[in-house]
Amino acid sequence: MIYLCESERQQQWFTCAKVQRQQQWFTCAKVQRQQQCITCAKAKRQQQCFTCAKAKRQQQCFTCAKAKRQQQSAQLERKSTTPFESEPE
Repeated sequence: MIYLCESERQQQWFTCAKVQRQQQWFTCAKVQRQQQCITCAKAKRQQQCFTCAKAKRQQQCFTCAKAKRQQQSAQLERKSTTPFESEPE
């Protein structure tokens, strides 16, 4: 049977405690990196959605404004043309 002296037991305990702290730190750091990646990816998707929605609204506004101008132009054209007069007999 092997008997460990007190200093060997303490050394084992310190080593074990050190390994556990390192493992906890590694796990914590890994979780933090994963969380940052998730947050970053989420922010990118939100930005893309915002940009896409903004572009769609701008396109709709442009299309709507263009249609209104064309409609106003057609109305002005109709008002400015004189009615067709029959030729005198």
